[in-house]
Amino acid sequence: MRHSCQFLLRRRVPVLVLLSLAATVTTMLALASPSKGVVLATWSPQSSGVTAGLEGVSFVDSQHGWAVGQSGETIVATSNGGVTWNLQRSGFPQGLYRVEFLDAKHGWTVGTNGTILFTYDGGSTWTSQPSGTTQYFAGGVSFADSLHGWVVGGSGTILHTTNSGQSWSAQSSGTTNELMGVSFVRRKAYQAMPYHGWAVGRNGTIRATTNSGATWVTQTSGTTQTLTSVWAVDNQHAWAVGSNGTILATANGGATWTAQSSGTTKKIHDVFFLDTQHGWAVGRTGLILATSNGGATWTSQTSGTTFDLNRVSFVSTTLGWAVGDNGTILVYS
Repeated sequence: MRHSCQFLLRRRVPVLVLLSLAATVTTMLALASPSKGVVLATWSPQSSGVTAGLEGVSFVDSQHGWAVGQSGETIVATSNGGVTWNLQRSGFPQGLYRVEFLDAKHGWTVGTNGTILFTYDGGSTWTSQPSGTTQYFAGGVSFADSLHGWVVGGSGTILHTTNSGQSWSAQSSGTTNELMGVSFVRRKAYQAMPYHGWAVGRNGTIRATTNSGATWVTQTSGTTQTLTSVWAVDNQHAWAVGSNGTILATANGGATWTAQSSGTTKKIHDVFFLDTQHGWAVGRTGLILATSNGGATWTSQTSGTTFDLNRVSFVSTTLGWAVGDNGTILVYS
């Protein structure tokens, strides 16, 4: 390239021609660069090996992920990005509705009849952790670090652990509405408390805490729609989704929640954000929505399925998974 430019200069090529050539080369280099070029990612199916409805999914990196479903024996795992999924036996027959892993070894899944299961070896073995309740934990599980976690469910139930789930204790939510989603800001284990989190549920319920759940307070959602999921990126930014295409967002810790236009009236089951800009939402009959501007605009993506999609998990802006009914697993790559 240097010799070519010297030749052009010696031949006194007009400046405009040189600028045009430079612009062309810059464009070609940009298109050739994965970090700056246009990346065309699409959703495609992966074989889960099961037909049960999958209700939860969690990936910790590009290779290791888990999905759980409507039977305690429906736990599938992958260590190769979903090229193959293998059935894991929990030994417990309860339906499972959410799963969360902190790394390739340590994870929790929750479900019906107060079920909380834990693994320390990537799911090779699952053990029951006593919840002290028979409530339905469809609202899920969220860990802020390896020690501090929360589970929410029916009748406004909130449980909290400070020892990785060896023991769970009740916290007062201040509501009897079923809680259907929970999200705490993920932090390093060495960072000091308190922890910030949200729980959402029926009738537009939003409960929030800034002190690790010592107190939960009501935040005004501005809707009576059922809220099915919430995702917090940091102490200020969170999103909640639910029935009738509802998407709400806050950028001030929940002092105000603002409706965002989803472009659909379908029920949205789950929401996931990588950062304050990049997020995805999934729902009824194969619905997938994506945003790259914090939800200012949401764009529909083609899922290739008409099955309900229940949960979504991403590890980068170009790699993620969604799971749903009939053993459906989709990968975005």
